[in-house]
Amino acid sequence: MMSTRKIDQNELVVFIDAKPAEIIDVTKDIFLCFTGVTASFNVPFEYKQFKKTRSNWRKIRTVTKLKKQIQDGHFDIKAISLVGKMNGHYVRWACDSLNHAYTKIGAEWTIENDQPKSLSWKGHIFELKHALGISIYSSMLAIIGLRFAIFAKNQQKYEKLLFVLDNLPIDSAAGMELMKAISMTSDNLEMWKRNLEYEVTFQIANLASYSNEHIINVPGKEHPIGILSDWLSVSSLAKINPKQVKVESGFSDKDIDRFVELWEAVNSRRSFDLINVDDPEVINKVKANEKKRTTRVKDDKTT
Repeated sequence: MMSTRKIDQNELVVFIDAKPAEIIDVTKDIFLCFTGVTASFNVPFEYKQFKKTRSNWRKIRTVTKLKKQIQDGHFDIKAISLVGKMNGHYVRWACDSLNHAYTKIGAEWTIENDQPKSLSWKGHIFELKHALGISIYSSMLAIIGLRFAIFAKNQQKYEKLLFVLDNLPIDSAAGMELMKAISMTSDNLEMWKRNLEYEVTFQIANLASYSNEHIINVPGKEHPIGILSDWLSVSSLAKINPKQVKVESGFSDKDIDRFVELWEAVNSRRSFDLINVDDPEVINKVKANEKKRTTRVKDDKTT
C-alpha cells in the first residue's frame, strides 16, 4: 500500500485497471481486460468511475463527453489494453507461471478430486481463481511495462515508472507480495530485465490516496487517470467483445457503439494499443518470442 506522497517530475505515473476483476474464473466464458493509462489534462477532469456513474443514460452522456474532449485535444493520453478470454490463453499462461514458480517460492497446492483448489503461501490461502488472476496480472504488467518504458525513454524526461494498481481481492497486501514473488521466479523476470534496458526504474503499488492543489488525501480510486483507465477498460471490452458489456450493463447496441467510439477517439491519435491475446497473429508472435528466448537461454548455458 502506498500512502499519500508527491510525484517526482521525472516520474511517469501509469494507472492499471483490470475488468471485470483481478481473477481468472475458468467456468466463465468471458473476457478479461488489463488497461494501463497515463494522461495529462488541460481542462478540469470532472468524471466519476464507471460503476459510480448511476444509470445508463448518465454513463452514455459521460462517455460521449469524454470522447468529445479527447477529440478536441484536451486530454493527452497514452494507453494499452490487453484483452483475452479467461478460459483461453490467459489461463494457460497463468498456469505456466504458477507451475514454474510455486515450488521455488515455497507455495503448495491444495488438491481436491485431482484438481487444484487453492494455493497456500506464507500463511495465506488464495482460491484458485485469485491465484490465477495474480499470476496473469504479473505477466500482463511486464508487457504493459515494456510499452511505457519505451514511451518514457522516447519522452527523454522520465527516469521512473510508477504503476498504480487497484486493491487486489481478499488480501491486497498478500496478493501484491505473491505477484512480486511470481515475477521474480518465472519467465516474467526475463521480461522485466528487458524493460530495464530502457533505463527506467519501476515501482508497483496500490495508491491509498493522493493530494492535489485543493484537497489532501483524496481516495486513490478518484485520481483522474485512475478514473480514465476505468472507462477505457470498458471501451476496450466493448471493442473486442460487445456482447459481454451489453449483457453485464444492460446497454443497447447503440450504447455499445458509443463506447467503441471512445476507444476509436483515443486510437485515432495513435496512442491506444489494443491487443487481443487470443488473436492467432498475436499467438504466433508469442510463440516466436518464446522460441527465441529458449534458444538464448540454451546459448547462455553453453558459453
